[in-house]
Amino acid sequence: MEVADEHPLLFHYTTAAGLLGILETHQLWATHIGYLNDAEERTLFFDERLPYIIRPSIARALADLQSDDEIKAAIAGMGGMEAAISKTVDQFAANIKDHTFQFGTPFVTSFCPPTEKDRDNGLLSQWRGYGGDGGYAVVFDTRALSEHMKHETGYNYEHLAISDVLYIAKGQPAPSSDKSVQDAERHIHDAVYSFFTTQQSSSFDPMYSPINTLSCCTKHRGFQEEVEVRIIATPVGDVIYDESVASGDTRPRKKVYHRVVGGMLVPYIKLFDHAIVDQYRLPIKKIIVGPHPDRAKRADAVWSLLRVQQYKDVEVVESRIPYIGK
Repeated sequence: MEVADEHPLLFHYTTAAGLLGILETHQLWATHIGYLNDAEERTLFFDERLPYIIRPSIARALADLQSDDEIKAAIAGMGGMEAAISKTVDQFAANIKDHTFQFGTPFVTSFCPPTEKDRDNGLLSQWRGYGGDGGYAVVFDTRALSEHMKHETGYNYEHLAISDVLYIAKGQPAPSSDKSVQDAERHIHDAVYSFFTTQQSSSFDPMYSPINTLSCCTKHRGFQEEVEVRIIATPVGDVIYDESVASGDTRPRKKVYHRVVGGMLVPYIKLFDHAIVDQYRLPIKKIIVGPHPDRAKRADAVWSLLRVQQYKDVEVVESRIPYIGK
């Protein structure tokens, strides 16, 4: 199932400055994944989920190969089949992690799908993050946003996707009920089995995209209430860029900018910065003005800005959650 089928609308919560930037530039910013609020971004997948995914494929491959005397001896030398499987899984997962981290760095833009209860009012947990400032929620048409992402293919990317976040409990791997996750994990499983049985490095090619999406969209269960959806944008890294140029690819690299957040310089990229604005404004359906004593005045200002930027048919509503930011 595509993200748009499950979540027709996506909320992007932001500040007044963020809203102004979105509407004036018709862009979204994606933040370097290493500067988000989760200390286990990307690493949780490689350390917890990936070993669970590849264990069956490695077990199957070793079972199929043990008729080879050299493989059989190696298995015995590692302490038998179960020990060989565990050691091989740990080593192979670590190798995939190291290899993946040598390529391009992912940047992330975050969204929350609404429930029926918060469709017009937004989430209190999100408004709390803005304290007394109120905040704003920009509501996007998900399918149109997915189509809008095609404008980014003018740049040289290693990976570009929109995906739900998968939440897991550490030490308690379990099958996912999400079909897109199941499909991605099956690609990884098949690629690993193919590599072990053929020793062809090309076996890894079908695994690259699933690894990138799942590693950027696997988070600790403690974040589960966010029900996050992400755009993952991985501009081409040095290694692949040199190869692509040699093959005749003329697409430019994505420029990385920096902004100051809490005294820290945070890298980010601008999505849709090359779109023809008159034709490709962002697919915004609604803007929710967060709880604030001056929310009516803020709503009027949003209406004014929408008119100036020629965003037509965008609804503006005021959140009726009686939160006063204390």
